[in-house]
Amino acid sequence: MEERFNEFTLKILMLNRYVGAIKNIEMDEFNLKGIHASILNNLYFNEEITAATLTKNILEDKAAVSRALKELYDKKLIDYCGKKYNAKIILTNSGREIALNVIEKIDKAVAAGGATLTDEKRIIFYEALEIICKNLGAYYRSLEENDESIL
Repeated sequence: MEERFNEFTLKILMLNRYVGAIKNIEMDEFNLKGIHASILNNLYFNEEITAATLTKNILEDKAAVSRALKELYDKKLIDYCGKKYNAKIILTNSGREIALNVIEKIDKAVAAGGATLTDEKRIIFYEALEIICKNLGAYYRSLEENDESIL
């Protein structure tokens, strides 16, 4: 069991670090940070969402998202519909252009990561990952409630 735990956590941490490092390198071209890649990608496909929804969508810290949004606003890549508090966020024309470049880079990275996977293995991988996330989420919630009924 210990070996499985070590392998699982190490692989998940490696994936997270590689993705973070790739985002930082790829965003350097635009003088932006890795978090901006997630924001621009999410806004491109979900325009006119609030900062709170964006924070939930990209699973980042609220303060980090606020700082990143300020940077994007200062660079005129996003704008707000109405007052900033609870306002919907939209991409400017420049923001949409950069977002499209970011999406191309994301597609290239995802393709590189799964380059040797068959379609069948990819489907199985994502299904397994979904199951693991759901199971760990349920286990986590049970620990918070001191409810061990899922064990």
